[in-house]
Amino acid sequence: MCSVSSSKTSQTNHLKFHLDTGDAKPILKHPTRFMSHSDLTILRQEIDTMVSNGLLMPAVHVPGKDQRTVGGWAFPALYVNKKNGEKRLCMHFQDLNALTIQDPCPLPAI
Repeated sequence: MCSVSSSKTSQTNHLKFHLDTGDAKPILKHPTRFMSHSDLTILRQEIDTMVSNGLLMPAVHVPGKDQRTVGGWAFPALYVNKKNGEKRLCMHFQDLNALTIQDPCPLPAI
């Protein structure tokens, strides 16, 4: 289902990633609005595998509280068919890109 198996992926301590969004509150959009039932089944299986391998950490849902103040970001997702028949998960990060503060010293072109 994935182009890279999440069971082969591991964590590293050689790199720390930070995305500067300033004081913006987390964006919370319905991530699976445009997915079919079969795609949702595939997504649930992939997420369960990634959580069990330690690649993802489930977000905490607090009933009655605004999720933007609790934490967590959510963006729309959909599956796109690849040429070989497998499916690739694609995320829509346009709203996050609009909030991201640009790095004044980006990496040089090699």
